[in-house]
Amino acid sequence: MSQTTWLESRKKRASLNAIVIILVLAVGVAFLYNNREVLFSFLEKKNTMVAKAGKAHDALGANRHAENDIHALKNEPVGRVAEKEPAGRQRSATPENHIPPQTISLPDIRCTVRGREDVVVVVSLELMVGRDQLKKEALLKREDLKTMVRKVVAGKTLEELIIDSLRPQTKTSMDRILENGALTDVVFRTFRIEKVK
Repeated sequence: MSQTTWLESRKKRASLNAIVIILVLAVGVAFLYNNREVLFSFLEKKNTMVAKAGKAHDALGANRHAENDIHALKNEPVGRVAEKEPAGRQRSATPENHIPPQTISLPDIRCTVRGREDVVVVVSLELMVGRDQLKKEALLKREDLKTMVRKVVAGKTLEELIIDSLRPQTKTSMDRILENGALTDVVFRTFRIEKVK
């Protein structure tokens, strides 16, 4: 085999390897794009686990309060009737089979404000959704929902930034994007106004 044919065959193999690598990368990107819902759900499961740990801690505290209430009742006269339940332990007005809404976090959304180039508003939201189908759609449209938050805040001046008025406007604008129903609620977890450096 001569030197030139060996070089030509090596160039062909190198170009074939480059094509294979590009195809493998394209298939990997397509796979990740099609399964992004699973990746986002992993993050949501992590948030849910943290929330459940907090609820378990609260449940332990509630049990301790219940034990204290039992001891207090033992020492009270028999004929006394309780007027109302202790604070924090009131019965829910919702039925027992009511499914609580699920949450989707939209952390650290940086927004500009109308008329102020030197100020940035950083907002973290939790979206309350009632159905799994709506949660999946909201996860897939997460970036569009963040854009809607930016548009709502960007349309306000610094003096008009009041959470009570931003909340329904944000919810309404997000509901327009979602096709599988409306959000149950939008909760502002953080709302910071920062000076741009």
